[in-house]
Amino acid sequence: MRRTKHTTVITMCSLGGGAGRTTCAVNLAGALAAMKLDVLLVDLDPAATATAWLSDERDGGHSLCSSLEAGAPLRIHETA
Repeated sequence: MRRTKHTTVITMCSLGGGAGRTTCAVNLAGALAAMKLDVLLVDLDPAATATAWLSDERDGGHSLCSSLEAGAPLRIHETA
């Protein structure tokens, strides 16, 4: 894949449970990152499964969804 100067947004959504959205999103993000592309994975699911899979223990278990609901700040972590 060639790097371009534009941003591509990929959305995973489905109403049914157990559809594999999180697994697909995390694996797609990992594959794109392995291709040296910049990737931002945003987990807005209240279950925060992608956040749990990819987080370290520094965030105290807070998810983006819970922070947005509470109006609380969310710590940002960069990975290399």
